[in-house]
Amino acid sequence: MNELNVDSLVDVNLITEEGLEKHLTIALQKLYIANRQISHLDSQINYLRKLFRRAEKNNGYAVRYNLRMQLSISSGVKVMYHHYAAFMEHRIASIRAKIDESSSSSPTPEETINVRI
Repeated sequence: MNELNVDSLVDVNLITEEGLEKHLTIALQKLYIANRQISHLDSQINYLRKLFRRAEKNNGYAVRYNLRMQLSISSGVKVMYHHYAAFMEHRIASIRAKIDESSSSSPTPEETINVRI
């Protein structure tokens, strides 16, 4: 995880060709971590909903207030992670497009031979 020290929010157009692969790897790692967090938050929200329904049956008003607050916060954090994951997916697509563009625009060995002659 030491690779995450690279500024991963730099504009894709400013990244050199050598740095594209490194930025792609970092973006993929961050997307994986965000998706894991979303999954964890899903399970936490389901558990909190179950507790809330139980508190409704038992008329636990104070507990319901606390659970509603936790549900609201967890849902908000989950939405934030969804936005971040969408941003990282867009970034990965941009980096891959730039890698494809740079690899297709690089001269073939035959073209470099013709230039030397």
